[in-house]
Amino acid sequence: MTIGGRPPILFVDDDPQLLEAMSRLLHRRFDVTGAADGNQAIALAAERQFTVVISDYSMPGMNGVSLLRTIRTMQPDAVRILLTGQADLSAAIDAVNEGSIFRFLEKPCASETLIGALDAACIQHDLVVGERVLLERTLHGSVAALVDILAISQPGAFGRASRVKRLAHDIAGDLEVPNWWAVDVAAMVSQIGTISLAPSVVDKLSTGAGLTQEETAAVAEIPRVAARIIANIPRLDAVRAILLGIGRPAGSSTDETPLGARLLTLAFAFDDLLTASVEPEEAVRRLTSHIDRYDPDLLARLHALHQPQQEAPPVREVTLDAVQPGMIFVTDVRTADGKLLIARGQEATEGLVTRINNYWADLPIAGAVYVTTGTGPA
Repeated sequence: MTIGGRPPILFVDDDPQLLEAMSRLLHRRFDVTGAADGNQAIALAAERQFTVVISDYSMPGMNGVSLLRTIRTMQPDAVRILLTGQADLSAAIDAVNEGSIFRFLEKPCASETLIGALDAACIQHDLVVGERVLLERTLHGSVAALVDILAISQPGAFGRASRVKRLAHDIAGDLEVPNWWAVDVAAMVSQIGTISLAPSVVDKLSTGAGLTQEETAAVAEIPRVAARIIANIPRLDAVRAILLGIGRPAGSSTDETPLGARLLTLAFAFDDLLTASVEPEEAVRRLTSHIDRYDPDLLARLHALHQPQQEAPPVREVTLDAVQPGMIFVTDVRTADGKLLIARGQEATEGLVTRINNYWADLPIAGAVYVTTGTGPA
């Protein structure tokens, strides 16, 4: 965090007089924090973010290279500078070459040289952070656009993805799942693969109608199709690994099949049974009879989640124009002529509410609209 427009700098040296001198020299341009050794520097880095960390090489206990390597893991965006004497020059060059350090300065260092290096480090920091933010926004925007297209063009598939995403969280509970964001994204983009299916097969998926052997094989390929679609979007390797692992038998090596893929495999199978009007307890029993296909630990969690004594979330009937963001549709919403507008399990967003109010509010709806705002097993 910059204070008064001054970039935060962590200066590490075991000479207290040098630290005091550096603070006096730099305080007008930088927000300087001093640390007397590596351990103190690590403790400070755990408490706040720094734009630049500059450290002396020769310090008791932990030398400057080791410290800056640690800082790199704690604060990847922090730019690292090493101060070194002539005797430590070889170690400093090695550290720069391996990428741990942005620049090294030889002691004693002229004040103009030091300030110039710190200014360059701050510029480097802004470039790195700016590029990362741009990539993240591009990534999030690309995924959001794909999901929005899915919601409009294939509401049944979008509803299936929404239900499975929520169900995966319910099954996992307090289980530590690496890269939860990747599981969520994989659940939502997985159904983009429905573009490879005939419309009649998509309708069967939405209603729970039986599939032929050929149609079942095509549906099983939906996540792989999605993985190919997102292949050119940067930083989605973890998502693609999950998509490619969905549907693998439980006997596959867990090293090869991410936990997120095993979660979604079970969640999709359970949701398909519920869509076919199978009661939750019976659906769990059927899945358990095929234990070779599913992770046994996750099956046990699903079984515990759907015991008969579990209380269902409260459901209420509303008019379509009374839907508010955060409500979850318990049943499909269809027009009087049978066109699917909103699939069960879909959560109302600001965008969906706007679409309802602008385009669907006056449409004749078949049956009542049932929603819930509660959580828990459906």
